[in-house]
Amino acid sequence: MLTIRQVDRLWQLQAYSRLIDELCAGRAEATGGIRQLISGPVAAAALVVVRMDELHQGHLPQVSKAVRYVLSMQEADGGWGDVVTTALCVRALARSSGTGPAIERGLTLIQALRRDDGEWPREPFKRFEGDPAVTAFVIRQLVETRTDAATALVKSTIDRLTTEEPAVTPGDRQMELLKHRVKSAFRDVRVPQQAA
Repeated sequence: MLTIRQVDRLWQLQAYSRLIDELCAGRAEATGGIRQLISGPVAAAALVVVRMDELHQGHLPQVSKAVRYVLSMQEADGGWGDVVTTALCVRALARSSGTGPAIERGLTLIQALRRDDGEWPREPFKRFEGDPAVTAFVIRQLVETRTDAATALVKSTIDRLTTEEPAVTPGDRQMELLKHRVKSAFRDVRVPQQAA
């Protein structure tokens, strides 16, 4: 794991790809084709917030700086470019402050980009084909967000993924496996109801 000084140094050098590589090393983000989708300074800043929070170092000034950077880069549509970066940024902001309009706008965009079958495409267009790795990554980020709105979005996504019968075509084998795993894993999970 990087020290905060190393994080600062890589950030100042604008070595975002290397910073992301270091922050993703040995983690799920480094596999399944997702690492190549995590790029640029916004994703690097979000990963800094997430990793420092995991190490109970969210109080450091560098984390506050990264949060401000993520907030400043939110686009008019509520996202941060693609659905992978948006999900990562929502998770980072939820870990640092918990709630707020930036998180709500990000979640709204994530939901808007979700296809009717519960999958998320690699490109930020609903009409594109769903991607199992992107779908799994977004679900994971939403679960880690731990807000009521994110939990509701996970539940509705799981419902969509598990109620539809997957198409039996050669290209859908990965999605069929993902849907089967999700259905098995969430068979007995109950999502808490939101307080009125």
